[in-house]
Amino acid sequence: MMVFQAMMNETRLKYIFYISAALLLFLMMIMSRDAGISCDEILHYNHSLAVVDYFESDGLDQAALNTPVSHLKYYGQSYDNLVTVLAQWLDIEDVYRLRHLMSSIAGWLVVLITAFFAVWLSGYMTGILVLVLFALTPAFIGHSLNNLKDIPFALGYIAGIFFTTRLIFSEKKIAVSDILFLTVSIAFSISIRAGGLLLICYLYFFFFVYFLIRYISERNFDSKVIRTKFLYI
Repeated sequence: MMVFQAMMNETRLKYIFYISAALLLFLMMIMSRDAGISCDEILHYNHSLAVVDYFESDGLDQAALNTPVSHLKYYGQSYDNLVTVLAQWLDIEDVYRLRHLMSSIAGWLVVLITAFFAVWLSGYMTGILVLVLFALTPAFIGHSLNNLKDIPFALGYIAGIFFTTRLIFSEKKIAVSDILFLTVSIAFSISIRAGGLLLICYLYFFFFVYFLIRYISERNFDSKVIRTKFLYI
């Protein structure tokens, strides 16, 4: 009976979790309509136009590489570039409204993946707590409305940490989807900031620490498991 009640409570919490996540997405998308335009956003948007021109001209237009003041040619801004391409494909005139909408979606995905991480660690109640804490954090919500640099980077980073943890610490059979999402997360992070390279370091570091702790605590050295996970990495 107690087990049944626990399952019912978890099911109820699961519904609350998904309804709360959907409501937060709706609110963030609505708030993005009134978001202001920051000076950084103008800088990155103009550079994304230059990047698109570079590729459309097969490299003849070198404006994207001529950035003596901003030095943006040394930075990645894949999300900015993708949104600019999307605006041109769809012939959208109000580019900044689209940018703010896409920024809010990226911000929501940061919250959602972090919440899924919490659910994986400790259940849906913890996931709901994560949703609430993010919703009540003005600095994060504010940046989520018009920051297409740091928010997508945060998305790639938390996704990389989440799927690294699932890959290394899970006792179940390794899911191909986890490997795919981890690869995409690392690549996406690097395409925005060079700091994304640290996710590769974390991947090997977590691998080493996990099996070191298992050996110290259990005196268990399963070479087959270690070899298999290392090959996946």
